Amino acid sequence: MRSFDSAVFFSEMREFVNPLGQRNAGAFGAYGNASSFHQPQMRRLRSGLYAKMKPILKGIYGDGWFVQFLIDRLSERLPGTSLSGDIFHRDATIDYSAGPDESTVVVLGGFFNMSLTETQFLSCVPGTQNEPNPDGGFSKRMSKLDAATFKPRSEIVEVPPNSLILYNELLIHEDQAFKRPLDLPSCLRLYIKCHLSRTGVPAYPMSEIIETIRTQGVPRLNLKDKYAPMYGSSLMRFHKKKVLEFSQNVKPNFRGADGFVKRKMDSLYDAGEELFLDYTADEIADLTPNVL
Repeated sequence: MRSFDSAVFFSEMREFVNPLGQRNAGAFGAYGNASSFHQPQMRRLRSGLYAKMKPILKGIYGDGWFVQFLIDRLSERLPGTSLSGDIFHRDATIDYSAGPDESTVVVLGGFFNMSLTETQFLSCVPGTQNEPNPDGGFSKRMSKLDAATFKPRSEIVEVPPNSLILYNELLIHEDQAFKRPLDLPSCLRLYIKCHLSRTGVPAYPMSEIIETIRTQGVPRLNLKDKYAPMYGSSLMRFHKKKVLEFSQNVKPNFRGADGFVKRKMDSLYDAGEELFLDYTADEIADLTPNVL
């Protein structure tokens, strides 16, 4: 992280009129623009994390496994923003309708704390990756009533500066409520996801992944959501004016006919913007199932 220059990183966001102005909408702060995934500094950071993770995963899982890393989002919590908290949920990168089978496939999610000085936190319910969803199946979100049953069992896990946490994505967890003080800098968090399998079958079709990096587009978020959105759907329903104000700092070729920023942002290629450097063979290999 000492070599990661956030000012340079954000200045190279192709989608914005003023890259140093407002770049996201909503307190959660997750980015859904293509530049945030494909800018070279971000790619170097992900590659470095993957290199650190591989021997650790090898030590845990041993032989006979394939690993595939999946491109995930950057989140920036801005000074003065607040989040009321998220209901407990478990993620669903792959199809769990037949029930999870950790002997053949596991998806690990988590995040890297990009701060060099500030601890971040995960609120989760240990052991719940082995428990069925009260609603049946493995839906992404639970009702408030179901989620309330997990609150007494939840624990807060500290993620120190410059550290990464990984967990089975079926672990029930939540985004903690927070209020970011005005006198603190932005809080940066890079979400991480890796797909481990015995078969080497990718989490998603490789043709889709190759197309995403060829066009430098927005990657798939999970099995249900075909792309990482630029903002949450509720933001447009309840804070339409804020979205419109934010849209003024987005270039016209990334807005819809109504003047609002597109929730699914175009790839840099499709928008006619300059592409970043092509992905290297090593980068592509990380995104492909390889023997662990």
